[in-house]
Amino acid sequence: MLHKIEAGNVATVITKDLSRLGRNHLKTGELIEIVFPEYEVIYISINDGVDTAREDNEFTPLRNWFNEFYARDTSKKIRAVKIHPGIVIILPDGMDPDILPGF
Repeated sequence: MLHKIEAGNVATVITKDLSRLGRNHLKTGELIEIVFPEYEVIYISINDGVDTAREDNEFTPLRNWFNEFYARDTSKKIRAVKIHPGIVIILPDGMDPDILPGF
């Protein structure tokens, strides 16, 4: 994508949300704040309501930071489950164990 932007072949980049552009808030911020304006590229994030053609994007850096934090937190949780594969689930009395997929 960056090669096409640098070549001047891209006018607008549209993503579902900011996390689709990047997980690292510094690199994502660099794209939105420096690279895109330098090449006159408009960035639109549909679910987050970001449109760099407008000037009301003051929460964008904060959203980038939260996206990075969420990805890092989720990764830690997944690794914790892989480290302890012998998890025992204790069901409340009367609960049908067949409703738990994969157990």
